[in-house]
Amino acid sequence: MKRFLAMALVLAMMAMCLAACGSKKKENAVELDKPAYERGKVEGSNWSSEWIGLAFEGGSDFVMSTDEELHSLMEQAGQMFDLSNIDYSALVNVYEMMAVSLTGDIVVVATEKLQLSNMTLDQYITAFKAQMEVMYGDAVEVVNSESYTLAGIEFTKLESIMSVNGISVSQVYLLKKVEDRIVILTFSEIADGGFEKMATKFSAYKG
Repeated sequence: MKRFLAMALVLAMMAMCLAACGSKKKENAVELDKPAYERGKVEGSNWSSEWIGLAFEGGSDFVMSTDEELHSLMEQAGQMFDLSNIDYSALVNVYEMMAVSLTGDIVVVATEKLQLSNMTLDQYITAFKAQMEVMYGDAVEVVNSESYTLAGIEFTKLESIMSVNGISVSQVYLLKKVEDRIVILTFSEIADGGFEKMATKFSAYKG
């Protein structure tokens, strides 16, 4: 399990490969006037977000990361915040949750606040692919892009093959632009059929 958790941290950082760039304010950035983003809630092995419109029920098959672990990842992305009073709507990169299955499969839900309001999802994906190539070179290959519906919500699906510590890992990214943020779901599959199994854990948010 320690090995799986260590790999989870590595893959989580890869899932937000644009964080280092996005966290830096640009002088010409456009200030957006949108409804405030609200981070979802974790209870046990379950997570839900009214803002995104999704819920995740991990059950006994998944171990959920703590807020402290997720905050540490956000700090590693170069973000500074007061732990006693975090305004998530003001942060560029936010980890909603990270869950690790007992077989080593990993799912991460995160959001990134766009600094330029006119950026489309297609433009973001182009930048995402380019940044992956720059940061990880031959270790990551993005192999596919298509539409995918999860719990009634339409996403753009990217697939990649990644080499981590000599282990080949298949990754699926589901991306969607919501108001002034990009929602990123990253599924890291170690066991065969891991993506499909993790996807079935999601449902529409019901309050």
